[in-house]
Amino acid sequence: MFPLLPLLGVVVALATFHPASAQESPSPTEAAKANLQRMNQSVTAGEFKIARAYMTDQGATEVIGDIATIAISLADPSINESFPAEFDNFKKEFKTILESAQLTTNWESLNSDASQFEKFQALEAEDKGLLVLGKLLNAAAAMPWDGFNFRGDAAKAYEVEGKVFIAVRPSGGKEFGESGQAAVYRFVSQDDMWKFDGVSEPETMAYNKKLASMPPTLTDASFEGETADGEKVSFANYKGKVVLFDFWGTWCAPCVAKLPKLAKIHAAFKDHGFEIIGVPLDDAQTLNDFYKKKPLPWKNVIDPDSVLKEKFGIKAYPTTMLLDKDGNHIHSNLEEDELVDELVKLLGLDAADFEDLKRELATKPEKH
Repeated sequence: MFPLLPLLGVVVALATFHPASAQESPSPTEAAKANLQRMNQSVTAGEFKIARAYMTDQGATEVIGDIATIAISLADPSINESFPAEFDNFKKEFKTILESAQLTTNWESLNSDASQFEKFQALEAEDKGLLVLGKLLNAAAAMPWDGFNFRGDAAKAYEVEGKVFIAVRPSGGKEFGESGQAAVYRFVSQDDMWKFDGVSEPETMAYNKKLASMPPTLTDASFEGETADGEKVSFANYKGKVVLFDFWGTWCAPCVAKLPKLAKIHAAFKDHGFEIIGVPLDDAQTLNDFYKKKPLPWKNVIDPDSVLKEKFGIKAYPTTMLLDKDGNHIHSNLEEDELVDELVKLLGLDAADFEDLKRELATKPEKH
């Protein structure tokens, strides 16, 4: 049976256009993002046949599953009574479309009888069925709440082991029936295109876990503190610099594992107006003992009473927060290659000068 996807997103009416050529998509991530947009446009316009060109069989199965989920949830009285009054017209519309196409309007039937869902899948095999899918899509697109979360904002795209993953978050605030969480979509190369291949549950879980650990946007980075050696430190000392706050701990293995890469980034950008401020969750003695084995080239402000941790809203370790030259908090928890790209932009540097650094950061350490 098809997976039931989170029902997210806000409808944005878009026009349909045709697949891009390879020349328009210089990288897999850019090609996948472009094709996701084109698929979204076709779905919004009710053009399932065009949208289908951007999907693998697995991806189409999940989209049809979404269509069935939305339509039957509005048509089945056992469920639709929980919907607000503004959905009343849609209840009638979906029920009429489903009944005229001899499709089930019963939620339990869809989930317990595989043949019922097979009828939905069969719609894409003929023009008459495509017309039904188009009507269902158009009705869903007109609803005050959108069930197709892949029409939200693409938050991130990345390539892993021959697949592209695109994390998509709701376009606006939470609305009726929405979870407010991101979904991560998988794209694979097929027929010279990067096609939507459905939701990646592991990537979705990992991405939402990361989102949950993100600190809130910082509005005031000012602080007064001191290092383990008693040196006074103030954010005012860093005026005019791009600053990365690194909340870490000597007891936190992922935190310590990041330090060598941060050191390489620090060395590459410190003379261009970049600095790191470490905030370890350790006492002075523990930190000084750590320095004897692994000295760090930037100042670390001890936070024995967790004052900075509370002020900065830190929920997990490690957490990094990037601030521009004016002290505006612009990013949290960037990957190292993303951090390099941001620093290049913020400091007005030539990206080509840092390609070797990015390759070096991408290299996994050898296992001993």
